[in-house]
Amino acid sequence: MKSNLFIIATLSLVFTLSAQDKTKKVSDKHFKKYPIEKGYVTYSITGDATGDAIRTFIDFGNKDCFVSNIEIVKYGTVDRTNTTVLSLGDYSYSMKNDAVEGKKMRDSRLGDLLKYKTTRESIDAVMTADGGMKAGTKEILAKKCTKWVFEKGITREIYEWNGLILQVVKELPGIKYQIVANKIFENSEISDDFFKISDSVKFIEY
Repeated sequence: MKSNLFIIATLSLVFTLSAQDKTKKVSDKHFKKYPIEKGYVTYSITGDATGDAIRTFIDFGNKDCFVSNIEIVKYGTVDRTNTTVLSLGDYSYSMKNDAVEGKKMRDSRLGDLLKYKTTRESIDAVMTADGGMKAGTKEILAKKCTKWVFEKGITREIYEWNGLILQVVKELPGIKYQIVANKIFENSEISDDFFKISDSVKFIEY
């Protein structure tokens, strides 16, 4: 579970320098995590779950906010979950529904990625380190995406366009659903309010 969270969050986190110098960030070097500077992507959730999601970002993805609303019906019980993952600097902040507590996470492995010369090499390193295997390409919204498959964990497939995730396939016992982009809004004006940390939530670091 933690590994899958790292996979998703890593592509929403700013990459940091190695342990020898933790004061600098890849954003200081104008690192481009996404292929476009700013905008947002809307997603539909289909399969054994329904709902929607939106990813809003600026600074080529170095500030990123992903919000999903998922409804799963199993054995006559309806489970509705609203999740927000906010990625700023070295950390990601996540919370569910109207919880008064959330998670704050930093992964020191991100610092190793600066040894790679290109964003593509960094993305490949993240995916393979967590068990991902390349499985071809797929066109989503006229964007050529790299397909990654995972044998373990909830996240089984990821389709990313130069770092920007456009589709995710997830599996739980008896449940399989996908989160797939239905529209990309490139270089739209984005308010800084999307990237503010809530004062009403206590974030516990993991």
